[in-house]
Amino acid sequence: MISMAEIKKRDHPTFNVPNYGTKKRKRVKPRWRKQRGIDNKKRVKKNFMGAEPVIGYGNRKEVKGLRANGRKPVLVSSMPELRQRIGEMKTDADRKKFLLIINHSIGTKKRQEMLELANKSDVKIANKGLNQDLIGKFAGRKAVAGGADASANRSQPGAKKQK
Repeated sequence: MISMAEIKKRDHPTFNVPNYGTKKRKRVKPRWRKQRGIDNKKRVKKNFMGAEPVIGYGNRKEVKGLRANGRKPVLVSSMPELRQRIGEMKTDADRKKFLLIINHSIGTKKRQEMLELANKSDVKIANKGLNQDLIGKFAGRKAVAGGADASANRSQPGAKKQK
């Protein structure tokens, strides 16, 4: 595993897009676009306009894709996928290399189950993201909201509503 001193990634300037004459409006989003105007100072590489992205700002191969703690992030989207990833991490060295990230679309109940499984197997998860108030609500529930009465009150498709 790479030591923390070796993980320090290189700094690079922010590659700003000049957005001339816009004090009150913002038309150009702050992401890089290659300048193509014939008189553009940034295209001509005037120093006062700032740096352009060029080859050479990249990090070393060993450090690319790693987080600041030295672990490689792995996205997990379901329980079977989580079990598979945990099965692949058999040794402690493997567990220290990877950092699991639960997909943002996973709901609170499934996320809670996934966290319990990860805690049992000593796997590190980056985005636990459990709101303690929501956990209390799910723990107290026994049936689906509304129950059987809610389905009986639903109107049939094409039926007229009563006033």
